[in-house]
Amino acid sequence: VYGPSKKADIAPNRLYHESSRFSKKIMVSAGVSWQGKTNIHFIGTLKAKVNSETYINLLHEHLLPDCKTLYPQNNYVFQQDGAPSHTSRASQDYLAENTNQFIKKDEWPPQSADCNPMDYAIWDMLSERVYAGRRHKFTEPELKQKILEAWQEISLTEIRASISCWKKGLKLVI
Repeated sequence: VYGPSKKADIAPNRLYHESSRFSKKIMVSAGVSWQGKTNIHFIGTLKAKVNSETYINLLHEHLLPDCKTLYPQNNYVFQQDGAPSHTSRASQDYLAENTNQFIKKDEWPPQSADCNPMDYAIWDMLSERVYAGRRHKFTEPELKQKILEAWQEISLTEIRASISCWKKGLKLVI
């Protein structure tokens, strides 16, 4: 406040009150494959970052069971991005013990969002659907509901199209 008075002496309706233009951010985890998609999982909003312990719990409780639902014969390759919690020794050891096959951190190029269908296609698709026609900020429950609804709208055809682009992109990288 600029002026000869103290802030406490100025009428509240004359003060500028800053508010965010964006909805609350929510961290989610999910996966896609040629067979379909996993459930979408919300990660606790009290944590600023996901550590190895939190990630391993997410794998154990949600992501790997979802993968086994999509692939009852356990014939899938688990791919993830290069987040520190994904590439930690504990997470890598957990995946080695609990999956038939996964892409190890040393087998995948760092900073390679263009090589991951979730990063170059699916998250954008989800975000566009969540925020399409939005007129106001979402509360946390509204945002979670909208994310769940938008996730259900993503079709197997769209997923397969993004995976087909992935195969072409990998050939270009090689």
